[in-house]
Amino acid sequence: MRIKSRIVDNDIVVMELAGSFNFASTTKFAEERKRYTGLNYKYFVIDFHKVNRVESVGFRELLILLNHIREHKGEFVFCDMSDFLSYCFESLGIKKIIKYCLVQQGAIDYIQTQKQTKPELVTAKVTNARVFQQTHAL
Repeated sequence: MRIKSRIVDNDIVVMELAGSFNFASTTKFAEERKRYTGLNYKYFVIDFHKVNRVESVGFRELLILLNHIREHKGEFVFCDMSDFLSYCFESLGIKKIIKYCLVQQGAIDYIQTQKQTKPELVTAKVTNARVFQQTHAL
C-alpha cells in the first residue's frame, strides 16, 4: 500500500491510500498514524479512492486511529470509496460510527464546519504542523 499524506489548514491530516490495506501494509499505516497522533493531530481524512481491498488488520488500524481521535475530541472522515468497500464498511457497521463523504474536499469541508460549530474542537497545533512539514518531506 502507498500512503500520500499532507496537512490542510495547519491541522487536518489527509491520507490518500492506494493498493491493499492488508497485513503487510499495516506497519506503514501504523507508522504514519503514530507520527501524526504523536504530534497531537486530531482531524483526519482518509481517502480510499485507490484502495482495492481492506483486510481485518486494516480495520483494526482504522479503529485504533478512531479511538485516538475520540479521546482528543477530533473528527475522522472517510471519503471516495469504491462501491465494494462502501458495502464492506456498511456491513461491518463502520459507516455508523465514522462520517463518510463522497469526495475528499467534502470531507475537508465537513471538518472545517465542525470546528466552527463546535468550539471545543478548535485547538489547532500550528507549531506542530510547521515542525512536521519541515522534518518530514511529504
